[in-house]
Amino acid sequence: MMALSIYGCEYERLEPPIDCASENLGLELVSVVQDANCGLTDGAFEVVATGGDGVYEYSIGDGFQTSGAFSNLAAGTYSVTVSDGNACTTSLFVPVQNQDGINISVATRDAGCGTENGQITISATGGEMPYSFRLNGGNSISSGLFDGLAGGEYEILAVDNSGCEVTQTITILSGISYQSSVSSIIQTNCAVSGCHAGSISPDLRSFDNIQQYADRIKARTGAQTMPPSGALPQSEIDAIACWVEDGALDN
Repeated sequence: MMALSIYGCEYERLEPPIDCASENLGLELVSVVQDANCGLTDGAFEVVATGGDGVYEYSIGDGFQTSGAFSNLAAGTYSVTVSDGNACTTSLFVPVQNQDGINISVATRDAGCGTENGQITISATGGEMPYSFRLNGGNSISSGLFDGLAGGEYEILAVDNSGCEVTQTITILSGISYQSSVSSIIQTNCAVSGCHAGSISPDLRSFDNIQQYADRIKARTGAQTMPPSGALPQSEIDAIACWVEDGALDN
């Protein structure tokens, strides 16, 4: 590997990353679910992956395993991440429902970048009314509406009158779009001749490279050392940071 100056500092030239978005490499997931009985951890599901390089590992947040089968689960919605041998990943939300109790559906509103305009709306069905709802272990409320939320992860709990409950982790995003907000900033200031437009690695004309180096782009623009021509306006620095904190989505 050769050391190069990028973002105004020394960096190593890396091999071009695998194009995980390629049709030939794309991972596809399907799941089979066994719902749980109310109050019991007897739910289960199995996720089967196809595509990629055929060597898969599966996780629901407690490390990866070679099997896509997960058991001894309470009712709730589980985020399953699958990785293949190329380190390409994809995710799937798998709902395990209460067979004889409360179940929920959730809608969200983006928080905005640096603001607290996020909202979570929980709709409950089944079980025994009335229902109660809690957010991040806070006080119970009878309405499923939580407002004035900043971006981030939230744990919601819904309980029916019999004590049957269901939990779900919800992520509130800033709503910053790569296509409408971030792409033009990077292409205009960084993916330019003599810089990250092919002559210096990484080539930031490629979204895959931008996504791979998103954390470093956030750090360098935040420190005002990228681009070398001068600091970006604070609004653009904030937009990049919010997009990266949302997960550097292709949105």
